Amino acid sequence: GRAGVIDKGYLADLVVVDGNPLDDVKVLRDQSKVVLVLREGAVLKDLLGVKGG
Repeated sequence: GRAGVIDKGYLADLVVVDGNPLDDVKVLRDQSKVVLVLREGAVLKDLLGVKGG
């Protein structure tokens, strides 16, 4: 299948946060720390400018 790969042409679900969830798992619940969300390759939230390239 296409699971487990982050590459062009693959679908991905990703959450990028400003912080390290291994140090503080609460960054995953703090919406102000969530800077990028991809679901099945579609950008749902983008504070990094990914949509613009």
